Amino acid sequence: MSQEKDKIFFRNYALVIGVLIAMIVIFIVAARTIGIDEEAETRQREELIAKRTAPAGQVSVVGEDPVMEPTPEVAAADTGSAGTVDGKQVYDGLCVACHGVPGIGAPVTGNTEDWAPRIAKGLDTLYHNAINGYTGDQGYMMPARGGGNLSDEEVQAAVDYMVEQSGGSADEAAAADDSSGEAAVAAAAGKSGEEVYNGMCVACHGVPGIGAPVTGNADEWTDRIAKGMDTLYDHAINGFTGEGGFMMPARGGGNFTDEEVKAAVDYMVEKSK
Repeated sequence: MSQEKDKIFFRNYALVIGVLIAMIVIFIVAARTIGIDEEAETRQREELIAKRTAPAGQVSVVGEDPVMEPTPEVAAADTGSAGTVDGKQVYDGLCVACHGVPGIGAPVTGNTEDWAPRIAKGLDTLYHNAINGYTGDQGYMMPARGGGNLSDEEVQAAVDYMVEQSGGSADEAAAADDSSGEAAVAAAAGKSGEEVYNGMCVACHGVPGIGAPVTGNADEWTDRIAKGMDTLYDHAINGFTGEGGFMMPARGGGNFTDEEVKAAVDYMVEKSK
């Protein structure tokens, strides 16, 4: 009788041990499966975050003119999939920031009164001003290429789009009087120091406390003027980082000629003596 009980005990004990071992195996397999799923989900999440936070472009190194080089994705968006330039796409991506906002000085796309006198100057003049930059009679400055890194073809396509949307046509603008277009180009080619200053430099040199010497403040300009005009010209044309870390971008971040930059420096010096 005692032997029979021992057999039953060992059989039940072995059964319990077997069940426990089976449960442990199941738990281990389940844990590994869940862990693999979590690792895969984490990788997917990290890839998604990296894609969404990837920069839209790459900036050149310190010492070079600041130029934004578009990533392949942005470059592909700037031109159509077939390689043709979509003026509306360029406009929506950059130009609308100024030409879509009334009251800031830029001719508003769709406003025929704003655009009629500009279309009358001819398409070549509109292209020239958009590509090379332009300061209007009221002091509003159109930055070269809209302040971006667009190609000539992209700028021209955006101009064509705005003209078409504003009561004119590219053919009409192209047929405008050549002499008026040439005169406008000549006028845009040589800006005075005051025009350059009001169009670009005032954004930094007219605001106290950001690091740039304020035009008209003799205390801030005395030491700089003492370095000589050649040094001031060099810093303004080629860029300069001061002891306080404030950076003067080359040509003020614009597309001015050497003569225009020097004229702006002369203007600020005269106002700050």
